[in-house]
Amino acid sequence: MKKVIMILSLIIVLLPLVGCVDLVDKAEWEFDYEYSQIKEIKIVYCKELGEYYTIRNIHRSYREDLYGDIECLNMQHYYADVASPKGECFMIIYDDGNYDLISRAESKKVRYNSESKEWEYHDSYLQCYDASEFYILIDRYLDNSIETEEWQPMSTEPIDVSLFPKD
Repeated sequence: MKKVIMILSLIIVLLPLVGCVDLVDKAEWEFDYEYSQIKEIKIVYCKELGEYYTIRNIHRSYREDLYGDIECLNMQHYYADVASPKGECFMIIYDDGNYDLISRAESKKVRYNSESKEWEYHDSYLQCYDASEFYILIDRYLDNSIETEEWQPMSTEPIDVSLFPKD
């Protein structure tokens, strides 16, 4: 009888562990634009929304690979307070001046509203599932993004997004 109770207890304890499922709502970044509509891609430092500093420009020969790598980046939905992109981000700038910020914490689509003449920040409610995966991707393109042979330090001047073409 002790054996039966012990086996039943063990089954009751182990059953939830065997039946565990990944409750994370996994997702991927979806681009609103085709690859051919990309004007440039940068790795930027985002101090706060609207204040970005260029770390590196991604060379043309690596842009298509990066576009694909971002599409394959494991992301997850979250529904708590919306974080802002902070730290290192990929900034994908399109021909019309709109851009995406791909960040470890929160990625956003930034679109210019021609009626209000203001930038609108669209929350994605996506963050990287594994932060190390994001930083490995950043490091890979930091190593491969120099257009010239000399090092280009991070810009001390913020990017002036008002200069981006609009419509």
